[in-house]
Amino acid sequence: MYLKIIGFIFVVLIVSFLQVSFVASLPLYFNGLNLMLVYLLFSLLIYEFEITVYLAAGLGLVMDIYSFSFIGSYIACLIIGVAMINFLQKNFLTNRSLYSLLALFSIFYIYFRLYFIVIDNVLTTLKKVTPNIIFSNSYFTHEASLLLANLALVAVAFYILNLTSKSLKPTFLQR
Repeated sequence: MYLKIIGFIFVVLIVSFLQVSFVASLPLYFNGLNLMLVYLLFSLLIYEFEITVYLAAGLGLVMDIYSFSFIGSYIACLIIGVAMINFLQKNFLTNRSLYSLLALFSIFYIYFRLYFIVIDNVLTTLKKVTPNIIFSNSYFTHEASLLLANLALVAVAFYILNLTSKSLKPTFLQR
């Protein structure tokens, strides 16, 4: 039991440090990869919901320490996102196919990005500073390319986990 908890803490630290130090320094669109969301999506499918909520809280805490947002923003965003993805996965996208994982990750990623756009703009208006909201064509193109890069990472991780474990084997409907 204690070894499992220490292992989860170690994995949370590794994922968050890779996100902050390694992925952020990659060139082009690779610096927009979000290892936290990919890890939380697959941990939700492999482990139980409660364990994934603890992992989200741990990742959120470490990311709150490294970010300039107010404390608790990453924790709240990741826990709410995991709960939302769990609800969608249990009720609507019940199979564990690549397409359902890509749809779940797209929803999770869009929620994550919108959450921080709203939080940053609310905080700037509370500071009595004019919010800097610029939605241009290049903004949406950049966000779409980041989403596609993350979806490619999810697809690669899905196929690697499919080859190495039996927990994500696809299920097909029987006639």
